[in-house]
Amino acid sequence: MTKTKTKTWKIPKKEKFFRLPILNRFLLCLIVICGVFYMALANDISIKGFVLSDFNIQLKEEQKKQEELKILSLNMQSMENIEERAKNLKMVKVDTIEYIDANDLGVALK
Repeated sequence: MTKTKTKTWKIPKKEKFFRLPILNRFLLCLIVICGVFYMALANDISIKGFVLSDFNIQLKEEQKKQEELKILSLNMQSMENIEERAKNLKMVKVDTIEYIDANDLGVALK
């Protein structure tokens, strides 16, 4: 029989791959940074909400003004109003209408 040499592996003592205090500090800093970003984003979203509600109020006011202007425009274009303004301009109401026949008259061509 031949002797074979077997290698035995020595298991080194457990070395600390990371140090717990350094990890704790890193996690604390990460939590603080994430908290600051969260607060900034929450603040930004709430500000945008207020601006949006202001724009909605302004939009409703503009729609009311537009409706009032439409009503005013229709009122100004009503036949009664036009007749009343025509009387104020001292215009004469036409009874009969006479049309001019253009065939009898000479018309110049280019």
